[in-house]
Amino acid sequence: MPYPSNQFNFLSTAKWSLMMLLLCAFAFASSAKDWDMHPPVTSETKARELYEATQKTWQANPKSAETSVLFARACFDLGEFITHKSTKADLAKEGIAAAEASLAIEPKSAHARFYLGMNHGQLARTKTLGALAEVKHIESNLLKGIEIDETFQNACNHLYIGILYKNAPGWPASVGSRKKARHHFERAVALAPNYPYNHLRLIEALIEWNDDNDATKAYATFKRMLPELRQIYSGEEWNAIWKQWDQRLSNIEKDLN
Repeated sequence: MPYPSNQFNFLSTAKWSLMMLLLCAFAFASSAKDWDMHPPVTSETKARELYEATQKTWQANPKSAETSVLFARACFDLGEFITHKSTKADLAKEGIAAAEASLAIEPKSAHARFYLGMNHGQLARTKTLGALAEVKHIESNLLKGIEIDETFQNACNHLYIGILYKNAPGWPASVGSRKKARHHFERAVALAPNYPYNHLRLIEALIEWNDDNDATKAYATFKRMLPELRQIYSGEEWNAIWKQWDQRLSNIEKDLN
């Protein structure tokens, strides 16, 4: 899926009058089994190609859990590039239907739970007060995805529910919780320490919470790992995402210095 830098931002805007959401997203793999090592979709053209291809495949194989979830993922990815609200909402609804179809066939699918939650997030971005109703769908599906397989796609269910808890208003308005957010960010790093985005989101959150001591420690750990991580995620297909990650890292270093 495309790099989800703004997902769940609708939850932190003033004051629930302008709402939104994301989410670990990687470029499209040919199979749902090997997503961890594929880079995010970084262009609308590629996202649209994948949407059209997986739509045809799903229509030809509607009883396949894998073709269903791959189309759900493609709907989410394309939605990341769409600004027109009704078009984004239509894509999200298609993605929700596909993810639900996948779950009807394979109920214990962390893949389908993740993309069901993420497409509810896309739908939330098209609403104002109506976004509030989507938050429970997002939370519920990501938590269920964790129960099924918390390691799926570089622990992305942990990562994105961490983002949700970080950005949402706290009780009683919504589900926001710094304690829960930190737990899930740290769990994502523990389960998938080789995925750079997990480290970046944890460090950014610690800085935002003014926990400079732990942010500095987390940053030092990440910097030690960075040369190896650049080798793991190397090649032309990773250049665009590394450009984004390096910009986030530069901003972190400015904040810590």
